[in-house]
Order: sequence, then C-alpha cells, then structure tokens
Amino acid sequence: MNTHNSEINVCFILEGKNIDLNEITKRLSIIPSRIRTLEDWPDAIKNPKFDLPDELKPRFVWTLDVGWENSQLVRNRFDTMLELLKEKECVINELP
Repeated sequence: MNTHNSEINVCFILEGKNIDLNEITKRLSIIPSRIRTLEDWPDAIKNPKFDLPDELKPRFVWTLDVGWENSQLVRNRFDTMLELLKEKECVINELP
C-alpha cells in the first residue's frame, strides 16, 4: 500500500467590498493569519483598463489558516480549524 503524505493546509476566508477587518478580529477574538485591504491589490487590479468581473475586483480579505502539515488526512487540518472556530458560529453569521 502506498502511504504518500501531502502537505495540507485549511483556510477560512471572509471577504467583501465594505468589511471592517479590525471589527472581525475583535468580534471573533482571533488574530488572522493574513489580511488584505483595498490598497494591497496591484495597480492593474485597482485601476484596470477594462471592466473586471466582480470576483477579480479589489476587496477586503480576512484569512485564518492552520498552517501546513505533512499528512494523509485532510480531516486533521479541518478539525484544527473547527477547533479554532468553535462557538464562533453566531458571531460569524452576524457579520455584515
């Protein structure tokens, strides 16, 4: 039996045009792994020469990841993420 391991990471991402990244951090009481503001996008995206589809337009992004792990089971990384977000469901659902 081949027991090849893969590098696995799981990310939880909140994004939108008008979200307050600091408010998300405060309300979840979790420090994000990364954030991205409208200013962090490349100029070609911020000032395109043609109209971009909505999914490519600049937006605020709040990211939480659990880091990479060499494993055979994706479930281990999901369980780690679920533990971080445990009892945060109501707060997440209340975010604008």
